[in-house]
Amino acid sequence: GTAKFFTLLLLLYRTSVKKAGKNTTGKNTVPSSEAGVDYITQEAAKQAALTHAGVLESDARGMETGFDYEHGTAVYELEWRVGRTEYSYEIDAVTGEVVRYETEYDD
Repeated sequence: GTAKFFTLLLLLYRTSVKKAGKNTTGKNTVPSSEAGVDYITQEAAKQAALTHAGVLESDARGMETGFDYEHGTAVYELEWRVGRTEYSYEIDAVTGEVVRYETEYDD
């Protein structure tokens, strides 16, 4: 479903970053803030998503993060699992607000 499509997009993004030589540490590279625009940190985006979901960081497994532009808005993309539930979030990279979220239960 949608979660698999989101995961595919995230993997494609990571592959393109690696091919561009920007990912030499094995971690996602977040672009520096654009002129006059300050982005929140990836950690702040992660905390915003976890808080919105009501999930403790210690319970989240397989956390994946990325940075993208959705409809002209800079966003952090985050995915993780708790038990059999998968969470997908987009967090506005400027305001820290939740732009989109989805939970999917694997039965």
